[in-house]
Amino acid sequence: FDSVKIKNLAASTKISEKLIDKWAEHADLMRIGGVGPEYSDVLNQIGIDSVKELAQRNPKNTLDRITALDKEKPDVFRKPPRLEEIEDWIEEAKKIK
Repeated sequence: FDSVKIKNLAASTKISEKLIDKWAEHADLMRIGGVGPEYSDVLNQIGIDSVKELAQRNPKNTLDRITALDKEKPDVFRKPPRLEEIEDWIEEAKKIK
């Protein structure tokens, strides 16, 4: 994401650069079908902050990390995605990037 644009937006809105950057990451991930606010936050928490990053991930490893997050923080999301959903997200991300 363009750090200069984020810096300028933060200055003009008085919203922290960190929060604007987080919103930008979530918005990028929500371009993927089936990834809404909840799953974009989950992906962000396991270190996936962009469609480009998601496109490079292994579906099984991603599910394992989401499952570990669910055990560590059980209130983060209602239910973990299925492996097939993650496979679809990654395939779509490869087409978008």
